[in-house]
Amino acid sequence: MLKLKNVRQESSDLMDNFEKAKDNFLRKEKVLMKNNIPKQHFVDEGYFRVIETKYTKPNGDVSINLKTVVYQKGVDYIRKLLIKKRKVEQPQSNTDTAE
Repeated sequence: MLKLKNVRQESSDLMDNFEKAKDNFLRKEKVLMKNNIPKQHFVDEGYFRVIETKYTKPNGDVSINLKTVVYQKGVDYIRKLLIKKRKVEQPQSNTDTAE
């Protein structure tokens, strides 16, 4: 019997695996700390931004959530790291000229 898989669940699982691999790579390269927050140097250089959000739990405790966003400069840096470590192919430049 053919087992049907939920496309949404499969794509979610794939993204989860990608996120784990990405985080592991960036931790290994000493860009992220163990808690997946970028090291201060990378924030200061404009690669990432860490956004703190306070929220109240149902029991009344106040907690802080940290969300990391990456700027284009950071995306470019990560791409260069991946190419350097040969994790991805370097994009081919389009050298065709229109006649």
